[in-house]
Formats: sequence, structure tokens, C-alpha cells
Amino acid sequence: MFELFVDMTLGYMALNMGQRYLNRVERLPMHTSIRTGHQYMLELLNQHPDRMFNKIRMYRPCFEMLIQVLRQQTTLQNSRYLTLEEQVMIFVYVISQKATNRMAMEDWQHSGSTISVVFTRICKAIASLSQTFIKPPNFDAIPDEIRWNSKYYPYFQENITWLIRDIATS
Repeated sequence: MFELFVDMTLGYMALNMGQRYLNRVERLPMHTSIRTGHQYMLELLNQHPDRMFNKIRMYRPCFEMLIQVLRQQTTLQNSRYLTLEEQVMIFVYVISQKATNRMAMEDWQHSGSTISVVFTRICKAIASLSQTFIKPPNFDAIPDEIRWNSKYYPYFQENITWLIRDIATS
């Protein structure tokens, strides 16, 4: 009985390895769309504004300002095969649509590693701008909406001391 099990297992493994070999020999191209990622980006930029908004949740003027800020305040630039605009559009598409790497590969006609590298590069550049664009709130003054509201102020008064200490030590 055990010998039969071993024979079946070995046969299954040989069949599986043979199938993998055939898949490698007969490689089929995956990204075969007529439209390249750059053409797709130009299509979104130059057609109806709602089409671009539906795809990346951003209108063209806002997108162009983002490109301008990234060009001026980071070291980002066009790569060998991708313009900065296409790189940023891929990044914004992924975060706005909660898109997977495979979804981005299909839409933009690039490999998974290219999509990952682009996403990481743009994400790091945007994170480097956090000190410029994100300012911490002023904890010295309590907003009037909280101070004069009997519903919120008692909780706020008890916890503000701990919050200030926590922020000061971090």
C-alpha cells in the first residue's frame, strides 16, 4: 500500500514538473495591448476630465501641480522608459483605486517589478515632502468648540496632560 502511494506521488511530481517545463518552453507574452502605458496616460490626460478623475481620483490641474512640486522639491525625473507623469499616474492609480500590482500591470502594460519600483520610488518622494506640507497642530490653545462644550471638555481636560507629555517625549 505504501509503495503504491509513493509511486503515485512520484508520478504526480513528474507530471507537475513536466507541465512546468512545457510552460517555460512555450512562453506567451502577457502585455500585448496595442496601447502602451504612455499612450494610456496621454489618453487620460487629453480626453474628458471626468475619465481621468474616475481613474485616478484627480483632475488634470491638480495632477499637473503635483508633478510640478515633485520636479521642484525632489530628485525625481524621467526614467529610461517612463516619464515622471506616467510614474506618478501609476502611483496615484494604485492608491486611489486600491489596485493590486496585477491590476496596474494590466492597465499600464508594464511588468510587476516595474510597477513595484515605480510605486516605491514615488511613495518615498512624497513621504520626503511630509515636513514641508504637514504641520502639527498647536497644542497650546484649546479650541472654543471643545472648551465651551460640556459634553467634550471634561474628557479633553483629563487627557490633554497625558497627550502633551506623550508628544513631548516622542
